[in-house]
Amino acid sequence: MQFTADQIATLTKGIVEGDPGITISSFGKIEEAGAGQLTFFGNPKYEDYLYSTNASIVIISEEYVLEEKVKPTLIRVTDVYSGFAIRRKCFSRSICLFG
Repeated sequence: MQFTADQIATLTKGIVEGDPGITISSFGKIEEAGAGQLTFFGNPKYEDYLYSTNASIVIISEEYVLEEKVKPTLIRVTDVYSGFAIRRKCFSRSICLFG
């Protein structure tokens, strides 16, 4: 299954920064994620990976201030760990309910 940044933002009540139509089909660790994958940034010890990740979409805190431009589309959310909810709701099942 593929999901757009816009669909994920709807599910997480987030705001898209970047391409709302970019798609992902799997979930990966920020340090390992590649094109077509969703990841999240919530722990400051992984900050360097935020700027070097090849993930297509990164879920990030609405309060986090970027130090430089990043490649992936961002979805700004109140609770960064909602990324786990997406994995549970969408990637572990054959269907995903939005809204």
